[in-house]
Amino acid sequence: MREPTDRAGYRIVDATDFSTGKALVREGDKAVIAFEGSELVRGGGGGRCMTMPVCRDDIW
Repeated sequence: MREPTDRAGYRIVDATDFSTGKALVREGDKAVIAFEGSELVRGGGGGRCMTMPVCRDDIW
C-alpha cells in the first residue's frame, strides 16, 4: 500500500511504520513522519525538537 501525499508532494509516513522499518525514508525523500500529538509530551520534547531532522550528518 502506498502512503498518501500532501499537496506539496511530501509522502506521509506513519510513525509506527517508520520506527518498525515497515516504511523506509531514503535520503533526499520528501516525507513527513506522522505521530499522535500526545507523543510530544511523552518524550519530554517540544514542537521544535520534534521537528528536527531524524537523520543528521556525523559530527566527526
